[in-house]
Amino acid sequence: MHDDIRARSRRALVLFIGCVTLAFAMFTVGLLIGRWVRVPNSAVTIPKENPPSASLPDGALTSSSPSEPASYLIRAGSFSSVTEAERFVAHLKERGFDQAFTRLRSTPEEGSVVEVILGPFEDTEAAARTLRELRNNGVSDLRIIPNR
Repeated sequence: MHDDIRARSRRALVLFIGCVTLAFAMFTVGLLIGRWVRVPNSAVTIPKENPPSASLPDGALTSSSPSEPASYLIRAGSFSSVTEAERFVAHLKERGFDQAFTRLRSTPEEGSVVEVILGPFEDTEAAARTLRELRNNGVSDLRIIPNR
């Protein structure tokens, strides 16, 4: 009888340890996948000698009135290095998002970051459609921003 109780206790303990180990492994894999898919918001200062090569597409900015944006952009992420941002742009272009480009943004809080931008879009509906397509392709941390 005691041996039966000990065997059950031992099985329960092994099962518990196995479940905890499996949960930890799944959590770690989720973190790695989340880091790969999600674009980091934190930024490290970029040396000024490596500016991004791409800029806004031709004719991207035409504003008719100062109160209403001329177009909308989608910010798909911020990167600490030009290389990472260009790699992400290439990834987006492979998936059919040809309007992706990079731009350098400087802020007092974050320093210099390289943003991956898509657009310009004529209205919020067109931007929202592309945003949904991006989310369906596994891109997260997206934001529609007005462009003047």
